[in-house]
Formats: sequence, C-alpha cells, structure tokens
Amino acid sequence: MPSTRRQRAAAVGKTGGDASESDGDPSSDEEEDGETEHYFNGVYYETYELMVQAKRERNRQRLEDSGLLQASRAFRDDVEASRATKKGATKRGIKTDKKRKAAQPLPRRKSSRIAGVQSDGMYVEDERAGRFTIAGSPSAGGSATAAAAAAAGALVEVEKERFFNDRINDGSDISVKQAAEYPGNKWVKEGTVEAAEKFMGEFLPSLSDDKAAASIAKSPKSVTLKASPKSSKSISSLSDRIGALSVDDENCVSKVVPDRIYSVACHPSPSSLLVCAGDKQGHVGLWNVDQIGEGSNDTDGVHLFKPHNRVVSHLEWNRTGTSLVSASYDGSVRLFDIQTQKFEEIFATYDDDASFKGKLGFGLDRGYGYWTQYACMDSRSADDRCLFLSTSKGSVIHVDLRSKGKITFHQELSEKKINSIR
Repeated sequence: MPSTRRQRAAAVGKTGGDASESDGDPSSDEEEDGETEHYFNGVYYETYELMVQAKRERNRQRLEDSGLLQASRAFRDDVEASRATKKGATKRGIKTDKKRKAAQPLPRRKSSRIAGVQSDGMYVEDERAGRFTIAGSPSAGGSATAAAAAAAGALVEVEKERFFNDRINDGSDISVKQAAEYPGNKWVKEGTVEAAEKFMGEFLPSLSDDKAAASIAKSPKSVTLKASPKSSKSISSLSDRIGALSVDDENCVSKVVPDRIYSVACHPSPSSLLVCAGDKQGHVGLWNVDQIGEGSNDTDGVHLFKPHNRVVSHLEWNRTGTSLVSASYDGSVRLFDIQTQKFEEIFATYDDDASFKGKLGFGLDRGYGYWTQYACMDSRSADDRCLFLSTSKGSVIHVDLRSKGKITFHQELSEKKINSIR
C-alpha cells in the first residue's frame, strides 16, 4: 500500500478516483514524508509555483467567461481612438477667474547690514509648516516697529489662524456662502457664490420631494445607450452593456473639482442626475449633469465648495437625499443638511491635549501617520445618525451620534490601513 499522499494520489489518479476521498483533507498541514505537498482542486502539483500558475489560469478563465476582459480591451481601444482625435481638455465646469488681478510682485529684499542700519536684535528662531517663531529683543539703537521694518524693505506677514490637523476651522458650522468662498479667488468668479446658494437652497431640496422631482423630468438624459436593432432586454452579457454606453456628448464631461478625485457619490433622485466629487485638497463639487433649474449662469451646472482642508475620502447621501456626509483625512466628518443649509461637523478625532477634553473624538488621534481613511453611514440606523470609520492604523470605530453621542466600538483589526467598511 502506498505510504505517502503523493503515491496514494497517483494511485487514485490511475483508477479515476478523487484524491480527496482517499486522503481526507488535502489542505492539511501534515507532512508524512518530510516534503511540502501542493494540492489545488484535487490535483497534485510538484511545486508551489505550478499550483499558483494553475490558480491564475483558473481566475483568468473565469474573467474571460464573465466578459470583463473583452469589455476592458474594447474600452482601452476606444480610449486610444478618442485620444487620437482629442481636441483638448474640457472647458465645461469650474474655471479659473482670468479677470482677477495678478498678484503683486514681492518687494526686493534689502540688507540692513549693507545699508548701515543697526540690528534690532530680532531673529527667526524656528520655522515649521510656514509658522515662524521670532526671538530676541530690540537693541537700544534699533527700531522694532513694523513700519520701520517695512521702510527697510522687509516683509511683514500676518499668520493665518491654524486649527488642529490643519482643518478648515475649529469645528464650527460652515454656511453655503462660506463653503463656496473658501476655494479662493482662483476658483470664485462673479456670480458663482450666488449661484451655489440658489442651487443648494432651492433646487436641491426639490430633489427630495417626490412630487417636485416627478414634475422636473421623467429620467436622466445625460448617459444613454447607443442605438441598436436589439431591444435593451436582449442585451444579456455585461460586455454588451458596457460597450453600449456612450459619453461622446461633450455636455457629459465637466471639471467638477480642481484636484485629483478621491471620492464620488450620486444623489438618489430617480428623476435627475446629480453627481458629487471630493478631491485631494478638501473640495467638494456638485454637478447638476442635466442642468435642470440652472438658469443662465456660467457654471455649467457645477458648484464648488470647500468643507475640508485635506483629502475627501468618502461622500455619501442618505436614503432620502436630504443630507450629504463627507469624510476627510484631516479626521473630520461633516454633514450638509438641506434644511439648515450648513456643513455641520458631526465627528472629529483629536489627540489627548487637555484643550480637546470633552470632544467625542478626544484621544483617538495618535499623531504622525494617523488619519481617517474611510467613513460611511451605518445602514442599520433608521435615522442615519450612526457612522463607521476606519483609520490608517488599521482600527475601526463605530460612532453613535444620537443623544449626546458615544463611541460604541473601537478595535484595531489590521496592521495596515483599512480602505473600506461594509
């Protein structure tokens, strides 16, 4: 009788039997002859590399059968063809203000020593992240006034107030007007703030009203299927469905945020397509794709806001489309409510500094290398007042915002960052 599993598997193979029936569990760690044996789908492989190759071939065949590989190749071919005829980047969506005044050139620096001006004894002791620490004291014959410094050609800058983790503010509510102004003069043009206020205050609430939504349009018109002799019901494969999608219309392309996109969400309205995007610098752009109710403004249906200062890692509408949650690497989670018309900070992480004691996220921030990687609503919560968060340190947090709010779960589940939770 064969003494090893390899010999028994060979014997079973000759008789057409199943190796797993005669040998028990082929995936056990038991080694009877001192050699590591590799099985996959009941087949023995001489080396680990051969077993991995078989797994890869199995996965490749499954992708081929699903139609995804064919669709991917067709998509790449279409992209290459479109690049050959590309006329340039889209001019739709947010635009820089070309009429804004050019920045004034900085005055030329002058040496007080060469000019024979006596030193006032002041010097820069430390500089970190744009923050300067000034030390020393004015000498007897020197001038310590800002006016004298300016007269000598020195730049006197007023440092902007900074907040924990470089957040947009101290956690106070942000109005629509403030959020639309925070992107700065480069992206704020004449009339864009007013258009954003009108959109958020008038059109957005109508999307959550079934009757109002029904009267706006029957269905989104921005993404359509190419004409085909077959009915939509006859398209059975995923490859055919993907190939039938078309975004050739230039009206289906817009610049929604200034920087790289990290998160996307669509409003749950069945009658109008409203897309949201969050970028690397904390901007959140809302694109009214069909431009319903936009009037004659120059925004192409795009409205830009800045409720965060760092990467917006997740965006999510609630079930009724009455509130939008945004989470950022700066550790803050904000909720825009169409009733209050404010971006409210509903949760934020802080370190153990005594000034933050009493905050719900007190003591969670572990310093360098720690950030909120992902956040989403708890689907089990009927009132959308519970959140899940994951961090760069591999921990998962559940936050209950009802009543006074509390953290109901905080556990480290991985040695690396957790990118998503479901």
